[in-house]
Amino acid sequence: MGVVELYPAFNQAHPPLMTDPNVFPPKRSASARIGQPFRVQQKDFFRVHDQQYPWVGMRHDSPSQWQRRKDLQVAQNREVKHYLVIREQYWELFDRRMYGAETVAKVTIEQGTTYSHKEVCHESTTSRFAVALGLDFAGEIFGAAAPGSGNLSSKFNYEFSHTLDFTETDEMTYHEKEINSIETKFQPDTQYLYWQICNDVLLYRITQQQVDSAVIASRAFISRVVSRTSNFYVQPFAMGRSKAANNDASWRAK
Repeated sequence: MGVVELYPAFNQAHPPLMTDPNVFPPKRSASARIGQPFRVQQKDFFRVHDQQYPWVGMRHDSPSQWQRRKDLQVAQNREVKHYLVIREQYWELFDRRMYGAETVAKVTIEQGTTYSHKEVCHESTTSRFAVALGLDFAGEIFGAAAPGSGNLSSKFNYEFSHTLDFTETDEMTYHEKEINSIETKFQPDTQYLYWQICNDVLLYRITQQQVDSAVIASRAFISRVVSRTSNFYVQPFAMGRSKAANNDASWRAK
């Protein structure tokens, strides 16, 4: 059984704010669902790269290779009910600083997605996303248009995009990471907390003996893509006796 998250609920308007000079907020908020869970049914298992059943892309030139590939397919269909893809968002604290005197310094902000499969060369955002998540897509998924009749791959892409609320604007969110530095003037004896909205896309394996909710609660995903969005928030918090400045000191940047 996984550890239950005890983070504050996600609030689109702002992250968990600092309200007490003696207490820092947690380093992230709880996750909130974007769209609905997407199920990959057995008929589409050929789209899933699951290391427990690595038959997709396996060579099957010889009889023994063919049999091994077939055995893995049979085992997967017998043991796995479906796969589940969940998309979530949450606030994450990526920087916190305080200076004893007025100081000008740079704050580094990272946006986009860090892909783990750097050795695989793919040109499109969809391809890089697919490799990292472990799903095969034919064509684009970000804002995928409704398919024509009989096109099963386009139908899969469209249902995936529509169910998880992917739009054309998400293509930039899931692009290669980009790092920017902002020169900022910091006031003395003030905590500056830098937050950013992150997106997780998680792939779960659901066996015949499991239920979706229990597997999701355990956080036992088999692959994950994390992306940092352009939505960030800065909270200055004065650490002196007077807290009046903290009432309206929070501001959000995008």
